[in-house]
Amino acid sequence: MFIKKGMIFLFVLSLLFIPESFYLSSAHSLQKIGDSELLADLTEQVGPAVVNIDWETKVKTRSYDPFGNFFDFGFGFGSRRSPFEKFYTDREIPVSGAGSGVIIDSKNGYIITNEHVIREADQDKINVTLLDGKKLTGKVIGSDRKLDIAIIKVTSKHLPEA
Repeated sequence: MFIKKGMIFLFVLSLLFIPESFYLSSAHSLQKIGDSELLADLTEQVGPAVVNIDWETKVKTRSYDPFGNFFDFGFGFGSRRSPFEKFYTDREIPVSGAGSGVIIDSKNGYIITNEHVIREADQDKINVTLLDGKKLTGKVIGSDRKLDIAIIKVTSKHLPEA
């Protein structure tokens, strides 16, 4: 415990010997980064290249239905089902997802996004909406789950670029 306090004391003491010019230049650059005009300019330049990505698909599932097929006794007529299987119903449920991406190559129509945004999507039916409201259909070109990154390709002329 004494060593920890001593290390903290030495660290604070060492800060006294850092030149004042270091503090002033760091504070000045932080002020520039936090400047709202700079952020507004950056948003204005990059904003049109930001896209909305959404998708919808159907997933097959089994659900428990205590009254489903109650009179199916599971014997005769070639039925090989378990007697308990009559209480489960196969069905498809809609699943959707959404996220954002950035156009990184407007000439070839490449968009970068997170892999988790398109993980469950039908890889050929990704809906991409541009800032001006134009809707495009995209296709997943590649993805990496560990890096959480994916590339989508759309076909369109005159795409904005970041």
